[in-house]
Amino acid sequence: MNDTKKYFHFTIGPVQDFVAQARRTRDFWAGSFILSWLAGVAIQSVRKQGGTVDFPKPDENFMSFLIVEQDEDSKKREGEGEYKNKLPKQGSIPNRFKATIPANNEEKPVKFDASKVVEDVRDAWKALAEKVWENDLESLCNEKYAHIKKKIWNDQIGNFWEISWVLTMDKDASDLLDRRKNLRTHQPPSQKGVKCMVMDGWQELSGGEKDFWQELSSRLGTMELREDEHLCAIAFVKRRFHDVFEKLTFSNERIKLTGWKVHSSVPSSYYIAAVHWLENLLLNKEVNKQLVKELLDSAEELGFGESEFKTEIYCLTEEVCKGKELNADAKKLVGCDGNIFFEHDLLVNFPTEKRKDKLSEHKAHLDNLKAIYEIASNKPSPFYAVLLMDGDSLGEKMSTPENQEPISTALDKFTKSVPDIVYENNGFLIYAGGDDVLAILPLEDVLKCTVELRKSYQGCFKETKNEALENSTISAAIEFVHVKTPLRIVLKDAHSLLDKIAKEKTGRDAVAVRVWKGSGRALEWAMPFEYALENGQFIIEKLANDFRDKKTSKEAEFSSKFFYKIRARFELLNPEQDSTSVFDKDSATRLLTADYLNSGVNREKPENQKLSFEEAKVRVGELLEQCRHVVRNKDEKDKEKWHVDAALLIRFLAQYWQTTIENKDNPQ
Repeated sequence: MNDTKKYFHFTIGPVQDFVAQARRTRDFWAGSFILSWLAGVAIQSVRKQGGTVDFPKPDENFMSFLIVEQDEDSKKREGEGEYKNKLPKQGSIPNRFKATIPANNEEKPVKFDASKVVEDVRDAWKALAEKVWENDLESLCNEKYAHIKKKIWNDQIGNFWEISWVLTMDKDASDLLDRRKNLRTHQPPSQKGVKCMVMDGWQELSGGEKDFWQELSSRLGTMELREDEHLCAIAFVKRRFHDVFEKLTFSNERIKLTGWKVHSSVPSSYYIAAVHWLENLLLNKEVNKQLVKELLDSAEELGFGESEFKTEIYCLTEEVCKGKELNADAKKLVGCDGNIFFEHDLLVNFPTEKRKDKLSEHKAHLDNLKAIYEIASNKPSPFYAVLLMDGDSLGEKMSTPENQEPISTALDKFTKSVPDIVYENNGFLIYAGGDDVLAILPLEDVLKCTVELRKSYQGCFKETKNEALENSTISAAIEFVHVKTPLRIVLKDAHSLLDKIAKEKTGRDAVAVRVWKGSGRALEWAMPFEYALENGQFIIEKLANDFRDKKTSKEAEFSSKFFYKIRARFELLNPEQDSTSVFDKDSATRLLTADYLNSGVNREKPENQKLSFEEAKVRVGELLEQCRHVVRNKDEKDKEKWHVDAALLIRFLAQYWQTTIENKDNPQ
């Protein structure tokens, strides 16, 4: 008998190609959820063969739903009683893990076969795909499109996943899996014909049959599938898995799995962008019930009804709807498609020609919307935020065996804290597992959420009382995104922003921000957290708040004129991109202070209220501090160079931030 312990390393991918290639926020969530579920299948297969997963600790709530039989514990399956609200809503199992395979002995023989883990994962994926085929495609192909063969479907489903594993007796060998992945033995099948509109390079299923997709769209509904969306098998499973997952059953001699009810109420990018505008609308006493009813009626006529009725955003669910005497129409409006709040996007977002024919309803809706804009004194911001966070240098720390258990414990605590933090900041969590977080949030909430997540991460590691881990840090990438920007571009960019800018260029324990306007990428700013935060708040948020709250006042902290001309001023500070700044910090501050005072900040103020040069210098200095291009490097002191995008970011936030109505008594 072999009495030596073994260590099993496993990973499944491609992660970004599966998760980030998304056309809708729900595709984004679905890809993350399915990938997490398949990693859970692998963990269960390892456990059934006698192994124990050491790192990271699996989310046992997620795993309990993965393996529980519905007829054995129906209450748990439905999320009732003590299990209420514990139905997993997002992925929480990382795609990579390490397990210990115990020593084999006569009393407790262990027969571990790594190839069976791979087989179980592939079979579970095929079972899910088959359920989608049976539910959505089988009858249509049999009735009208028999020439559409299932071969394309089977080839794509059967050859997508790249699974790598290593089995070793060396518990300290942490790089074996990476070396194994570098062999790149997986080769996806070649793809011919018309390509999928979501996943690059994969053939769409129909072979170019436009009528097929129109018919399928009419059967499923345009909220599920637009008639012009031609998808490959993998993208179609992502789009439709939510409808069949609770019906899924899969079993073999090792494991028996069932799905559970997943809520597909993932807020659209338009809805997330409009959250605080909608909150203010329902709290605004001047917006009468009749106007809300007319807006709702015209939206329903256009087909943009209650597509978001199950979406739960904290400020709308907890603050506006619960305990408030909202009428039925106002509550229905909370559940409407986010498109209806944006007049400039209504025409381009009509899913069908039939809706374009509803010109009278369209005009009525625009008239209602304009009336509400006038009363509310603003329009919804067309921007939302994508937040991606990842722990710093954990792989290096994991190479020390005594660190592995406390790291796993800290990450488990952190993962459990993430959903509440994101929810209470009005966001929707896409994924939280290990040291990774992925979420979408309103523009107004993402900075505060980032601070709270970082605080939780650091707190969980401080609790380990391990000197090597107590100062563990996490970095963040924040993308402020215009609703018209293709989601898959932003998701791919977020990983690059995190890895290359926040971590490599800025030196970790840092935040990197990009703004995507309708025309493309507009600005970028990065800063180590120690320079970006003051008293637990982003300094740029404080400055934006000052400017936004007083932008119509004669006492404005920063005038618009000052911001609009600031790029030219920074070209003066940095005449050449790669040269050393020609102004030291004090000289630059004095120069911009003079420019600030000349921008009209003191205009029309009484003489005794005008800012002095020294008072103005303090304000400008705080702004200029965020315009330093700081890079933390192990071998050098912090470097700095003036960076205009910080000022432009403050102007952007001040322009698009929705101020929430403070008086919430007796809302409409």
